[in-house]
Amino acid sequence: MEVRISESGYSDPAITSELGELTALSCPECGGPLWQQQAANMARYRCRVGHAYTGQSLLSAEDEAIEASIWAAVRLLEQRANILKGMADKDRLDNRLRMVEHHERLARESREHAEVLRKLLVTAME
Repeated sequence: MEVRISESGYSDPAITSELGELTALSCPECGGPLWQQQAANMARYRCRVGHAYTGQSLLSAEDEAIEASIWAAVRLLEQRANILKGMADKDRLDNRLRMVEHHERLARESREHAEVLRKLLVTAME
């Protein structure tokens, strides 16, 4: 069964009961549900499309997904700050000083949040 799933990249819904016991966990690669099998005193997990994990590899994959998500948040916060800076520059040209202050404050906050997340990631990698 596992070879069939690995070769095709997808399991027939009719054989999902053969995958083991459905868990409340989701696959870190595709987000689908994970089934647990017990093999030689070790839990193994598999999703419907064929991603397979041991307990340790599942934790590692989750760690990688968390790190990727935090880096994505850093990039989005920096992009938000850049957009707000552009809005503040435009407001300055239009002599809308209250909006300049508002957009600059929001840009600063976004950069500060990005920096906090960046430091968290760098510290976690040490």
